[in-house]
Amino acid sequence: MSATSSASGLDVVPSAGVETPLSRECHASLEYRLVEAALVEVHDVFIFEAVRAYVAAEPEHPGTLHYTGDGVFMVSERTGDQHKLFRRAVLPSNRESARGSR
Repeated sequence: MSATSSASGLDVVPSAGVETPLSRECHASLEYRLVEAALVEVHDVFIFEAVRAYVAAEPEHPGTLHYTGDGVFMVSERTGDQHKLFRRAVLPSNRESARGSR
């Protein structure tokens, strides 16, 4: 069951774990619950726990919206497979990268 939000024009659906609805237009969504707000007064810090995650199966490479500042947004939609240009011998494996960052 879904409805259109009059304020945003987005197709909203109920979330499973929190009261805030989800948007069908979002490629990925996370549901969070507030765990701790005691640090807000001193450090402006909230601590949340992710309770559910959703990822749409399509499109494989969705366009994403980026805020660049001063009221300006950019949409990223172009993708290109440049896999053949990368040589595996020069790229560290995930294990090597993790070891190097310690």
